[in-house]
Amino acid sequence: MPTDDDIRKMESQLSRISRLRSKGGIEGARIERPEGYYRQYVGIVIANRKFIYINAFCDDKPPSNWQESIVDVCDGGCSWGVVYDIEKGAFSDLEMNGIA
Repeated sequence: MPTDDDIRKMESQLSRISRLRSKGGIEGARIERPEGYYRQYVGIVIANRKFIYINAFCDDKPPSNWQESIVDVCDGGCSWGVVYDIEKGAFSDLEMNGIA
């Protein structure tokens, strides 16, 4: 579970996501303003290292339970995901689905 400090630090660096290019879905695409999307955070552990996965989407009216349940966009729409390395303070593995 990410700490409040981990999330604050990560959110203060969201603009760095715009430097990444998508490696999946819409290859080579970028996110212009990552702070403008609805974002869900999931703590993950890989090889004993802590990361935060950001599940992001845009929607005029998000599902009413978006703050309690993962929003899964299978195809279309504008959604993306990225991994944040808590220790390094770096984003990676941008994947996009649909039009950003």
